[in-house]
Amino acid sequence: METQKNPNRSIVLSGLIMSLGVMSLLLGSKLIPQVILLCILMFFITNSRYMWFDIIFKTCRRDLTALVRFVQLRYQIWKFERSRSTVPKIFRAIFQKHPKKIAFTCDNVSWTYEEINEYSNQIGHYFKKQGFRRGDAIALYMENSIEFICLWLGLAKIGVVTALINTNLRTQSFLHSIKAAKCLGLICSSELNDAVTEVMVELSGVKLYILNKKSRGEEASMVPDSITSLNEELSASPKSDLTEDINEGDPTDKLLFIYTSGTTGMPKAAVITNNRYLFMSVGVRVMLRVQDDDILYNPLPLYHASGVIIASGQSLLGGSTVVIRKKFSASNFWQDCIASKCTVACYIGEICRYLLAVPEKPHDKQHKVRLMFGNGLKPQIWTKFTTRFQIKQIGEFYGATEGNSNLVNIDNKVGAVGFVPRLAGAVYPVVLIKVNPETEEPIRNSKGYCIRCQPGEPGMFVGKINPKKTINSFAGYADKEASEKKILRDVFSKGDQYYNSGDILVMDNYGYFSFRDRTGDTFRWKGENVATSEVEAVISNTIGLKDAIVYGVEVPNVEGRAGMVAILDTDNTLNLDGLDENLKKMLPAYARPLFVRIIEKVPLTGTYKLKKKDLQTDGFNINTARALTSQQCESDIIRFMVGTQSLKLNQNQVHIIEENEETRSLHTTVCSHSQGEIWHISASPGDPNIISTTYNTLTDDNICVMKSAIWKINEDKLDLLTLLPTSQFGNDIKHTLFHISDPTKALSIIDNHYVIWDFNESDAKSFSSATLEGKGHPQFTCGKWNPHHNVSQVVTSNDSHVRGWDIKTSKQCWIIENAHTQSVRDLDFNPNRQYYLATCGDDGFTKFWDIRNTTEPIISRSDHSHWVWAVRYNHFHDQLVLTSSSDSQVILICVAGISSEPAGHVITGDDNLESPKERLEEGVLATYEEHEDSVYAVEWSTGDPWTFASLSYDGS
Repeated sequence: METQKNPNRSIVLSGLIMSLGVMSLLLGSKLIPQVILLCILMFFITNSRYMWFDIIFKTCRRDLTALVRFVQLRYQIWKFERSRSTVPKIFRAIFQKHPKKIAFTCDNVSWTYEEINEYSNQIGHYFKKQGFRRGDAIALYMENSIEFICLWLGLAKIGVVTALINTNLRTQSFLHSIKAAKCLGLICSSELNDAVTEVMVELSGVKLYILNKKSRGEEASMVPDSITSLNEELSASPKSDLTEDINEGDPTDKLLFIYTSGTTGMPKAAVITNNRYLFMSVGVRVMLRVQDDDILYNPLPLYHASGVIIASGQSLLGGSTVVIRKKFSASNFWQDCIASKCTVACYIGEICRYLLAVPEKPHDKQHKVRLMFGNGLKPQIWTKFTTRFQIKQIGEFYGATEGNSNLVNIDNKVGAVGFVPRLAGAVYPVVLIKVNPETEEPIRNSKGYCIRCQPGEPGMFVGKINPKKTINSFAGYADKEASEKKILRDVFSKGDQYYNSGDILVMDNYGYFSFRDRTGDTFRWKGENVATSEVEAVISNTIGLKDAIVYGVEVPNVEGRAGMVAILDTDNTLNLDGLDENLKKMLPAYARPLFVRIIEKVPLTGTYKLKKKDLQTDGFNINTARALTSQQCESDIIRFMVGTQSLKLNQNQVHIIEENEETRSLHTTVCSHSQGEIWHISASPGDPNIISTTYNTLTDDNICVMKSAIWKINEDKLDLLTLLPTSQFGNDIKHTLFHISDPTKALSIIDNHYVIWDFNESDAKSFSSATLEGKGHPQFTCGKWNPHHNVSQVVTSNDSHVRGWDIKTSKQCWIIENAHTQSVRDLDFNPNRQYYLATCGDDGFTKFWDIRNTTEPIISRSDHSHWVWAVRYNHFHDQLVLTSSSDSQVILICVAGISSEPAGHVITGDDNLESPKERLEEGVLATYEEHEDSVYAVEWSTGDPWTFASLSYDGS
């Protein structure tokens, strides 16, 4: 292929000729000779002869289809602009057209357009009466529901902007979101009342409202006086139309604040105007041919643009019925579609891969879904997905919530996020520009202007800003400074402005765009740029669609960043040799990760995007640790034991750390543990030299397996006493704990079993066990002995639930359902009050329960900003509790109100009963910030009530 001497002239002439050719085709077959003649003429005019003939031949039908639909879209937008249409105005027209048609369905309850209209009117009237005015902002913090739609629609009718808060946010990030949008009010659902109550002190000046779906008696007992219950207030509000308020609305008015996912920091509030909502929703409808009689399945969170605009907008602005799922479920996805007779469904992020990971079932193809649209379907699983589930059309699209540049795939091109005809730049001005991979800044030529990328050359996707056109306008964020950072100036001419997407895409010769990476995710190694999304796709396919997160980590004294992959391997089936072999075949040397981290949980945003920031911060460390225990049997000695997690399995160790009380110095004895990485360690109550470890090791076939064993410490080495026969129960061993008082018994938590062992120095037999049954093979996350009632109970957690088991009958004797909104990580019993239990979890909360009444926690605290990994009662003073978290903090709190010491005091000094007693205040007593990594374990000493140890992942 020769280089064009005058590429602009060739492109313009080719475009003119192609247009004439398309017109000839439209005028009839009699003019085919003219078309052929034109193609011959083009052959002589352009230097890139074959290329342009090939492009026109292969894209003519696609581009003509796109042209027709784009003209229809522009006409629709023009009509909206001419009539000064807003979302409430268009919804009013849809409602008047078919008031009795079902608009939304959720939890088997359906609402008609008439019901949506009346309820949203009640909302508008009520908040107008409360003093809210056009331009004010109210935060909406609520799980998916039809009421969610009605609330923001009702507020929109009176011109109030709704800030849609991510329901996963807590404490500081939650408060940040409210303040970023300058909200004057907050509406929450009853499910999220605890999170609001936790930060009420910092919400002074913000009017608080709650929509409660529980009975009136429950509502009264749960809602603080400072929060207004909307249930009765709205029922008394008029249903009459808000005609004057709706007519006053303008298409440029702010409609919603939708927050960025927070993959790279605190979420930013993106401004969604009425114009932006109309374009995004109607654009997908027109380009993908969504019809009035379609039923759309929406499992996406309504605080996200895809859920609240692109999916819900098909009902509000188009008249299609939308089925809302409260929370995405891979196992129920197709069953829901079948039950609701859905014809269209939407996806985002990793959802399609999760659907593929579910074992094949007959109903995979028994649905009526013809179209699925969304963004995030990886090219590597595209064909497999459409083939297995028999999806006729995938409408993959690209676009940021706050952006002005969007693409959509209308012709099923595998791997494409959309296209722009090569000759349509003037009509739809989006382009790829060259960017420096190190600085992430655009590369400019000698005149100071940006450089366009050639086909096949990755570049940053930018879109020209034109405030006068709905399609090209950019409203930005609530934070003007953040908005300014997204604008590039003087891109191709003096004074022009382009929206900077921050995404790296690549366009082929035919105008198809494919997503390559985020600018911040691409890293440079050995002089080459590594696109993490491509490496992730290769690894995920190689290991059976498991979660794989690829990122670059800094290596001391080495230029660039080395590749590292974090892999979710809860069933311990990862074959590292097989992975290495496949990566050598499929990836160049510079793109292969040098480090592998096995993780128990994938950090995801609420919209199923992978969060890499925390993992990048952790980096790599070949000598990490997460197993910690205190000495149990000799209470006069301050001794702790730590187990390491070295990447070199045969170099792991058990460190025995003992404090000299006279000199306050530490003495450490190191014992080799060559069997593998230690995930948990436990000390015997009967012998200071007996311990148990739970560890992973490699089989002869290089398969990673978990094992648990009893050891005897012999000076500086470990002698194996008993290898527990755990394989009969499963491979995922969480831990093994010695009995509270009987040194010949131990408890193991394995997959969905708890197993109690009776062992001696050469053998171990299980004499009691129980199995957790349920859909989807539920697994325990942790377990403990209940030290009370003669140790007759075992307590376990699975997902968000906590269960008590009777050892004699192996039956469940009590349960705390949904103890946390996310996985329960740890639990601990009050040593003195037999019914009091503390739990902690991935929702960032520590909760205290009375197991005689498990409907609500006695105390619920959110002291950490991330997952809470450990909670421990002080053995001597049960009002003192330690917690540790992946936010790198250890926090000491006082819960005197539920302790065994009614005065709430502790004895100061050296436990001298005659010394003065000091009353402690409830709440946080101290925060320890010495760690720089996730703190996975914390333990009180059994020898001194004032001494504790904590252990972070970096081994400190």
